Amino acid sequence: MASQLTKNIINMYKQIRLVFLLIIFSLSIKAQNINDFYLEANTARKLAESGKIDSAITAYENAFKKIDYVNTTYLNKILKLVNLNKDENRSSKYKKQISIKKKGI
Repeated sequence: MASQLTKNIINMYKQIRLVFLLIIFSLSIKAQNINDFYLEANTARKLAESGKIDSAITAYENAFKKIDYVNTTYLNKILKLVNLNKDENRSSKYKKQISIKKKGI
């Protein structure tokens, strides 16, 4: 009886340890994605400052793919670049996203 109880406790300990490791791993991946986003957004900013508008837009769009929620600050930055390029499709896309975020939807 005591041996079975010991086995159950050991199994429970292993399960708790596994869940803990999975949580840590998940948080690590999320942190990496956020870091990748900021690196890509910084690259986009530098490209925009050097006049490489198309490359900056592409870099921002790649950055946006790395995270779930894009702050309106970055949406406004890409909207300015898109408007400089006179890209109506992208302009309406980002205006819509900004509008949705301002409404809190």
